[in-house]
Amino acid sequence: MAPASANPKSQDKKHASRASSTSKIEDAPDANGNEHAFMKELHKSLRNAVKKLNATAKIDTILAENQGKSLDDLVEEKKINADQKAQALKKPALQAQIAQIEEQIANYKEIAAQYEERLASEKAALAKAHQAELDAVRGNVVADATASSTKALREQLLSVTKFLCAAANLRRDGDAESAESRAFEGVLFQVYAGNQDAVASLLKLIEGADDKVVGVEGEALEFTYGDVKQASNKFAPVDETPQATTETVPASDPTVANAGLTELGDTSVSSVPAGQTSGETSQLAPPSQTLVSDAANPVAETSYETKAPDAWTEVPRDPAETETGLEATPANVDADESPGSHFVLHHIICLELALSLLLFLLFLLLPGASYIMTVAGARKQVLKVLMISLLLDLISFTFILPLFPSLLAFYRAQDPAPNSLLNRIFHYLNAYKNAFARPIDSRYDIVLLGGALGSLFSLLQAFAAPVIGHLSDRHGRRRALLTAMIGNICSVALWVSATDFRTFLASRVVGGLSEANVQMANAIVADVTDHAHRGASMALVGACFSIAFTFGPMLGAALSSVEIVAANPFITAALVSLALILLETLYLWACLPETHPRLITLQTETTGSAEKTPDAVQPQSKDVSPRPHTNQPATLNALHFLFLLPFSGLEFSLPFVTATLYEGHSTASPAALNGRLLSLMGLIASLLQGTLVRRLPPLLTVRAGVVSCALSFFFLARVSSITELYIAGALLAVTSATVVTGLNSLGSFEAREADRGAVLGRLRGWGQAGRAAGPILFCSLFWWAGREAAYAVGGVAMSVVAVGVFGFLKSPAAHAKTD
Repeated sequence: MAPASANPKSQDKKHASRASSTSKIEDAPDANGNEHAFMKELHKSLRNAVKKLNATAKIDTILAENQGKSLDDLVEEKKINADQKAQALKKPALQAQIAQIEEQIANYKEIAAQYEERLASEKAALAKAHQAELDAVRGNVVADATASSTKALREQLLSVTKFLCAAANLRRDGDAESAESRAFEGVLFQVYAGNQDAVASLLKLIEGADDKVVGVEGEALEFTYGDVKQASNKFAPVDETPQATTETVPASDPTVANAGLTELGDTSVSSVPAGQTSGETSQLAPPSQTLVSDAANPVAETSYETKAPDAWTEVPRDPAETETGLEATPANVDADESPGSHFVLHHIICLELALSLLLFLLFLLLPGASYIMTVAGARKQVLKVLMISLLLDLISFTFILPLFPSLLAFYRAQDPAPNSLLNRIFHYLNAYKNAFARPIDSRYDIVLLGGALGSLFSLLQAFAAPVIGHLSDRHGRRRALLTAMIGNICSVALWVSATDFRTFLASRVVGGLSEANVQMANAIVADVTDHAHRGASMALVGACFSIAFTFGPMLGAALSSVEIVAANPFITAALVSLALILLETLYLWACLPETHPRLITLQTETTGSAEKTPDAVQPQSKDVSPRPHTNQPATLNALHFLFLLPFSGLEFSLPFVTATLYEGHSTASPAALNGRLLSLMGLIASLLQGTLVRRLPPLLTVRAGVVSCALSFFFLARVSSITELYIAGALLAVTSATVVTGLNSLGSFEAREADRGAVLGRLRGWGQAGRAAGPILFCSLFWWAGREAAYAVGGVAMSVVAVGVFGFLKSPAAHAKTD
């Protein structure tokens, strides 16, 4: 038998430490203050094992006194018994069991701590992901609380007005000596005192207290304030104004619905509330003093002027009280929110659609031959008509650009529900923002959503442009352009009626599928000009762009401040935009001839009177063998796509750059200063296109533009002041004035007259595809890698485009010497 341990005192200390650690573990509940049943069982086992181990303390003392003796010797000497020997033998097993249990408890505690930490992080991530929904719920709760308090206040005020009206009726028609009249006079006397007692009396009246009313002479009356409130409801006149229902106005008689709006516009009746005649208005004022000698009359007459005009005062109503006609009190008709205003808005839309349908039928029914260009000298007139119509179209198009933030904020406020379309889009937008290493400030939410709508518009253009170009080759430029104008009219008409985000989104979709003015302008310019003058004429199209983007946004912002319909605060800008589109459509229908060479050739063969365009002087033979190209259309398409991919991303990122640079350098808002930068760029671009670009060969303008764009990228990567930003903007203005115009000119040289519209349509479609993808890709790079890295990568990408322009593009024969 092994000898007893030589260190019983140290073992006693271990027993004590285990006992204390056991009590600490037992005293440590989980995060919710509760302890799991499994942990309780472990603690119970640990306590039992520690008790058994502590029972061997006496044996340890005996062993310490008899060192060198075995347990059997101690049993023989009867210093310990057999049970104590058994306890001593079980001691190592008990120690191992205790250590194992303590280790299990420690492991479970560690696992529980890890899960608590993971739960806290997941809660934080979930709260961050649904912050917009939480804010919307909080806003709804606050709005409901405000509406409830406002409704309660209005009900209290209604009780006061009923009391005053009943008191006036009693003075005029009631018995002055009756207990009821004396009670009313007593309350009036107290309310008119103008002190804290008057306030207390008024509150008792509103609450219908059981306190007895004190008469004018100071005696207590049998009537209580509750009796007076109940009598007020009996004597007050019944409100005969019909409550708002869906069947108030017959749908077959619009004149009835419009009558209310007509009266609202007449100043002679504007002081009378809806549903009440002018004779009834006089009942609202206190009547003249009757023969009753009471004390309340003098007090009332001191504050009421009998000769003053009885003006109707409109009290603002809470929207929650006018949504239903069953529980809410009748609301006075408002000029901005009345059913009549919505009726007018509805008829405006119907009129627009009817006019659009009429124009479409005229375009289809009237013979196209009468609009064929018959005189070669009319080419300048065609260019003039084209430029004027393009200016009208682009100015109308740019009206909406500065309004995107306000429009989206308005639609978001109109429908704050978390499951609305706009808030669902913001939810996905926030998930996209949270993926970046650098968090994007929430003030850029509207900018990002506006960019997404712009990308959607460009993507739809990428699909529609080749189709419209092919249709113009088949049916003529004039008919294709005028048919596309019908879509433009419908798009702007939807904007006029857009009181919610769904309708506004539909207007952008229709506009993206039908916008063809720029594309058709390029095709018409190619039809009516020869190679030597085509570049200069194409520059006029670019100049129209620059002029429109310089002045259009300013006009749109100014018109947005004129509000005529509350349901759509931006209807003024939308109506003016629609007027410009209608004017452009009528102008094109009246003044634009057909310019497609094939149709002009057919007219010449039929009448022998019409002259041909430069490309129709020698009609192509029926041989459809491939035409040799100076620059392959596929190469031009690829370069157009690769150029607009980084360039559109740069344009979209400018608000982020200006916001960071203007902070601390200017007191103006970043949006206003960003508008100045864009206006400066538009002004420089228009000056270049009207002067220098018109005189340069197309290939040289493209080369100058891509080099300038690459320099601006590298410059923006290091810009640190507003002055440097304006220099970079000037370089971008050079790019805007040159590259797209030059590529369109080069593309027109490579197209046969039979498929010129399709070739230019594909060229525009590839460019619009780059413009759709550029903002998304560049914004991701901007917020992942930072401004310097993003613009450096963009500069490298534009340098690759420049290598492609210099290495793969050649000058057409008409400009070979110049280049």
